[in-house]
Formats: sequence, C-alpha cells, structure tokens
Amino acid sequence: MNSIMKSCTNYWDENPGVLFDLMQKLAHRYTRGESTSVSYETAERLMEAVLYALREYQETASPGEAGAVSVDEAYRIGCARLKEKTEEAAGRYHLILKDFCTYGNRALEETIQKGMPAFFRCYDPEFDPTNSILLLDYPVLADLSELSGVNKILEYLRCIQIEQAFLSGFPEDYVIDVLKRYSSDYEEQFDNLCQIVLQSVLLHLILGKKLTDHSGTEQEMQMWSEKILRSGAESLSGTVRVLIGNLCRRSGDAFPGMEDYLAQEVDNFCCRIENCAKYHRYQMFFDLK
Repeated sequence: MNSIMKSCTNYWDENPGVLFDLMQKLAHRYTRGESTSVSYETAERLMEAVLYALREYQETASPGEAGAVSVDEAYRIGCARLKEKTEEAAGRYHLILKDFCTYGNRALEETIQKGMPAFFRCYDPEFDPTNSILLLDYPVLADLSELSGVNKILEYLRCIQIEQAFLSGFPEDYVIDVLKRYSSDYEEQFDNLCQIVLQSVLLHLILGKKLTDHSGTEQEMQMWSEKILRSGAESLSGTVRVLIGNLCRRSGDAFPGMEDYLAQEVDNFCCRIENCAKYHRYQMFFDLK
C-alpha cells in the first residue's frame, strides 16, 4: 500500500479524516450494511482500494479538473473510471481472440485463452481493485512491474495485441519454423515469441539474406561476424531502429505504438547480435555447414 499512498500524498496529508471516512463507508458496503468493523487485513485492503481509485482520478483528470473536486467526488470518479477500464479491457480481450494464434506455445495459450477469463470473472474494481488476479506467466516486452489491477491487465492486453499484429504479418508456418530453430521445445518455454521472431528477422535483414534462407557456411559466418563487429555499436543500433520502423510500416502499424513497443528490444538485440558475432553463435538462426 505504501506506493499507492505516496502517489496520493496530497489527499493523504490534507484529508486523512476524509480518507478514513471513505474507507468506513466502503467497509459498510463490503459488509452489506451489517457493520463498519472489519479485520485489520480487510481494512488495509479497503484503504488500498480507496487510494487506488483516488490515484486513478489523479492520473486521468484533465489539468483543470485535478484538485477541483472534493475527495469524495474524486473517489467516485476514480471508481467509475476503473469500471470503464474493466469494460475496455474486456472489449480489447475479445478483439484479440478473433484472430488469436498461440503458435503452439503453452504459456501464451494458458495465459490468454484459459487464464484471462478468470480475471473478468473475479476482478472487483470496488473492493479489491489492486488485485491483478493473474500471474501472467507469458512474458511481454514491456515492464509492467509498477502496475496493478485493471491497469496492469489493460496494458498487458495492449502488448499482446501489438505482438499478435506483428507476428500475423508473417506466415504461421514461417513463425513456427523460426521458433523451432530457436528451441526445439519452444512450446513449453516461457519465452516471448515476438522477441524471438523479431531477432531472426532483424539478423536476416542486417546480413542481407532472405527471411526464409537459413543456410550458411563457416566462411559466411566469418564474413557476418566481421560485418557486424566492424559496424560498431552505435551504427548497429541506428540500423536496427530503422529496420524496426520499416517492418512496422510494412505491417501498416496495425496498432498505435507498435514501433515504440518493438524498439524496446533495440539494446537487447544489439547485445545479442554482437555476442553472436564475437563467438560465432548463429546456430539458432541458420543451418551452418
């Protein structure tokens, strides 16, 4: 609760009594009018709910609106926005399912197709809004560690939408072939599929090879390494950013933010490709002879 309290310090410092009143009213609704007395753990969770709603109001209020309403009204508005976000997340989820493809990966399948419905069944935006319900075992490229509740789920689903849009720009059998080259048991791994395919595509483009050409010789491998290492880290980073931009434009940037999302991988990719060049580790991308 400390991180939520820090983000609402103006309310906490100036209106502690009002916050406790809000929490007591929430406790009254929680017990269905029977009492305002609840356990310490429940009281703490309900106070988190109050602060979470207030933070939602603060973060989504317009410049002129912020601070212009009472704490009670700010809380009411915040709660309403959390419910709206829950509906938005449900709508986003159903859009994902229309053309969803797991490419055989169990973690992706279980997180989206089996796990996500539990969030919408169990999420409580009024009494327990900080609870994300799911562990989200399938990793996305974005760092969501600072988010919780519906805000975390909504952003997670946005990431999945972008990744599905990117992967759908390639034939399914091509994606699966790339994944199998990366790991013969990729179906059971907790790796980000978009990251794996993006790495392979970028490496092929940098080396001037067709995406479907996975052949290579020892001599070619030596030439690849010399080319990559000669370019230097800064030049390689710039090239990768341009290539990501081109890939997004090719796919029509199906979702706003796709290029920025994929660009999060630039530093990681450059590090990996430089290691490939230094130690001639191209086996997961090419069939070397």
